[in-house]
Amino acid sequence: MNYILFNPLSNGGTCIQKAQELEKQFIDNNREVKSISLLDIINISEFIDSLNDDDVIIIVGGDGTLYHIANEIADFDVKSIAILLAKAGTGNDFYRDVKNEEKDGFVRIDKYITKTPTCDFNENINHFNNSCGMGVDGDICNRVNKSKKKSAIHYLINCLKAVLKFNRFTLTAKIDGEEHIFEKVWFTTVMKGKYFGGGMKVAPNQDRNSDELTLVIVHKVCTFLLMCILPTIYSGKHIKFKKYVQVFKCKEVELKTSNPQFMELDGDIFEKVSNIKVKNS
Repeated sequence: MNYILFNPLSNGGTCIQKAQELEKQFIDNNREVKSISLLDIINISEFIDSLNDDDVIIIVGGDGTLYHIANEIADFDVKSIAILLAKAGTGNDFYRDVKNEEKDGFVRIDKYITKTPTCDFNENINHFNNSCGMGVDGDICNRVNKSKKKSAIHYLINCLKAVLKFNRFTLTAKIDGEEHIFEKVWFTTVMKGKYFGGGMKVAPNQDRNSDELTLVIVHKVCTFLLMCILPTIYSGKHIKFKKYVQVFKCKEVELKTSNPQFMELDGDIFEKVSNIKVKNS
């Protein structure tokens, strides 16, 4: 049986239409299929455990949907059940990393979302697929999430507001046991994939299959020059500004900020975070 799991809240509800199109496609090809809203599944781990090894799960959603599922099944044995992704979200940063593996409109992702890095903060441990960061990027995400208007121009407006009002911080980073201190930090992020923020190639050399993560720190740059550097993140060329952009490979990192920050995990926002510990799986 093919089970289509869709997030009715993702991408303004367009995932429902995508799920319906896929269901019709399966029926037309005489394949057994059943569509289920993720909101109707109380426990994803129990749902997967009830399936047979030859069943297939097709997830219709974006980064937020995958973040939710990864945290549900992080410590669960999915057996040999195939979990596929059909791109249907807004940001699709995860998809950008694995799209070269797409076949017939699907990417098999069970090997990725069952072996995800952990972020330990405020007595919580969460898993993430793409990024974990603190600073102005979290502030931007918070403003965008609260904004009623979601257009590109409104994203830019929220970005400008966040940058102009942001108070930079001092960061103490323990990278694989070695301590470093950075002053006047705008943001720091730990990357499992290359992308965050809907296509920003913040870690262009990161390999999702690697046992290492990429830590990126942007600091000691004036507001005007930061606004010039930010657009280059989409192409990954920001790392050429080595004076202001520090990049490290690591397996474990502990980050402490001099004052609490907004933290983002795959686009989910957490407030008043000043200490996180990140570890690759």
